[in-house]
Amino acid sequence: MLGTPTVVCDAEKNALQECTRNNNPWENINGARATCTYSTSGTLGGCEVACSLGNHHFGMQCGGPAGLPVRCGCWVNGIALGDLDWETSTFYASDCSDAAHRIADGEWCINRLDCCLEWTEGNMKRCQCGSDRGCARTAEQYKATVVETCPKYELGP
Repeated sequence: MLGTPTVVCDAEKNALQECTRNNNPWENINGARATCTYSTSGTLGGCEVACSLGNHHFGMQCGGPAGLPVRCGCWVNGIALGDLDWETSTFYASDCSDAAHRIADGEWCINRLDCCLEWTEGNMKRCQCGSDRGCARTAEQYKATVVETCPKYELGP
C-alpha cells in the first residue's frame, strides 16, 4: 500500500525533544575570546566544555574526585593539544565553570594556537602550536619559522 509512511513513536520523540529543550544541561559562558558551553552531565563523566572560534572547534574534558579541583585536557578539531609543544597539556580548575571561563577568556586551549612553529628535524618537517608564552624561546631552540597554523589542526575536507 502506497501513501504516507507511519512515524513510529512520534509522540515519544516529541516528548523527548520538549524535555531536552526544558532541561538543557549546557550553560553558556561569554569570554574575552569566545563563547563556550559547558555541562557537568556529559556522557563521559566529569564535565565537558565546547567552544568555536573561526574554523576551530575546541573541546575540554575535565574530571576528578568530587570536591577537589578538576584536571582538564584540550583538543582542537579532534586533535589533542598534547605535550609535544612547549607547554604541559594538563590544566587544573576549581570546577567546570572555572574551566569554561578560562577557555572562553583564552587562558587555556584557545591560546594554544596563538603561536605555530615549523621546522625540520632530520628529514622530517615538524609543525607545533602553543601559546605565545615560550614561543620565541622554542623558535630559537629549533630554528623554527612562525607560521599561520599547522595543517594537523585544520578541519578536514
